[in-house]
Amino acid sequence: MKCLKMLGFAAAATAALMTVVGAGTASAGILCKNYTEPCNSILKNGEALSSQLGAKKKARINTTFAVAECNKSTLAGKVTKEGGKGIAPEVTVENLSFTECSNCEMLVLKDGTYYVSTFPETGNGTAIGTGQEFVTQCNTIFGKMKCTWVTKNTPLGEVEHGSPAVIDVFNADPVLNEAASDKLCEKEAFWYGEYEITKPVALFVVSE
Repeated sequence: MKCLKMLGFAAAATAALMTVVGAGTASAGILCKNYTEPCNSILKNGEALSSQLGAKKKARINTTFAVAECNKSTLAGKVTKEGGKGIAPEVTVENLSFTECSNCEMLVLKDGTYYVSTFPETGNGTAIGTGQEFVTQCNTIFGKMKCTWVTKNTPLGEVEHGSPAVIDVFNADPVLNEAASDKLCEKEAFWYGEYEITKPVALFVVSE
């Protein structure tokens, strides 16, 4: 069993995300291990793109009735689409995990995938997830509540270039799977976490 957690600031984070993912600001591109245009060190199919919570950071999931907070979390996988002109690079996640969590437990059912939409001339992009599926089991005023969540083309947050680069997951809003959840589960949850990329050593999102 893998554990998870939760926290808020929904309105402010939503506004920030809409600014980042505003219409017409993002495009396809490639993942590069140094900042050159054109890229001369592309992150190729089969190469690892691994990340984990930064030092003294926490992953959180905020729901209406409970907040879970985890000391450790991993978001790791391999490139399965390199990207290119008109194509966004894609990562198949092989290890999504949340451990050392308080108040809530989380069972990860599916790791899913994410693609990276590029912001030209910035080195940054946005990770957009599909198929991450997890169950939060939280202690609430109504007793233990089981809710099942899934991402469906869900903006997870900004990929910030650097060495190390960071996947800044904020206000990621998975969809409630009502058929697999308790009736009292609300339809919103928000995922937060600052994940430092450990492989490759440096990462930039470059327009192609």
